[in-house]
Amino acid sequence: MINRKREIGAELKGFLDRYTPPFHLRQNEKARQEEGSALLKVLIELAPKAGYMPWVRRALEICSRQMKTRAWPTVGELYGVCSNQREEGALQTGPRKEVVFDELAINAARIRAGDSVGDYWIFGRGAAELTSRGYITEEQRQRYSKHHIDNTRTVMTEEEARSLEAQLNRNYARAKQDFKAK
Repeated sequence: MINRKREIGAELKGFLDRYTPPFHLRQNEKARQEEGSALLKVLIELAPKAGYMPWVRRALEICSRQMKTRAWPTVGELYGVCSNQREEGALQTGPRKEVVFDELAINAARIRAGDSVGDYWIFGRGAAELTSRGYITEEQRQRYSKHHIDNTRTVMTEEEARSLEAQLNRNYARAKQDFKAK
């Protein structure tokens, strides 16, 4: 933390050396130091903990471009620049990495946890792929499919539920066969 403060302070000093202290501070060394400390405090408070030097340099560069005089910026001016830069940084921290979702792992985890998944993951090609690639065992799939069928019995007659179960199991057998063929 001491190095961070020292590094940011050195960068700020170099920046301030390029400009003239405000008129009311020119004859008052103590007030000039206090103003410099206040500016440093803004940078330390708002700069990120890691990768702070490029951020500080950019903040000072932006501040320099926005200044209307050759006098030091005010604490409020520097705070405004740093605050805006933090907001921009929160929105964009460089090139975005593409997020890739592993739908097999996601649905396998949901099946193991007993969460809802679509029929495709229980009786379709998704189920065949999950079991063939070892994401879930055949026993886990059967246990989940039994639970699924048992739930349908609450809204169907027994005959309709048996018919649906037979159809879904045929679908799974076909999907398993098709998956192995590819």
